[in-house]
Amino acid sequence: MADLSGNWLGTYWQDDIPSRFEATFVQSGNTFSGSILDDNYLGEAQVNGEVIGRTVSFTKRYLVTSPVPVRYTGMVSENEDYIYPRRVEYRFAVFWFMVSPTQWREPDCRFTNSA
Repeated sequence: MADLSGNWLGTYWQDDIPSRFEATFVQSGNTFSGSILDDNYLGEAQVNGEVIGRTVSFTKRYLVTSPVPVRYTGMVSENEDYIYPRRVEYRFAVFWFMVSPTQWREPDCRFTNSA
């Protein structure tokens, strides 16, 4: 089973506008929780999810700005430094790219643990 505990940095795009964010996940068994802080008006969100093998799914809920939860499903790479999104459920299309500052690459809808 993959371990998602740690700090993550990244960028996501909504309506062709990039937004940076920081995330922290703490995993216990096959469940994890944490927080994400967007650098835009959306602000902080709480995250709860699960990992089964290399499949990860979680729900992101903003604390103040948006009552609509965002649901993600993806696959963790074998070396556990990328999560490749497979599905994002929200009322708007959102494409994700998360990467550590030392591993910057062109956007391709994946994210990287910053540890």
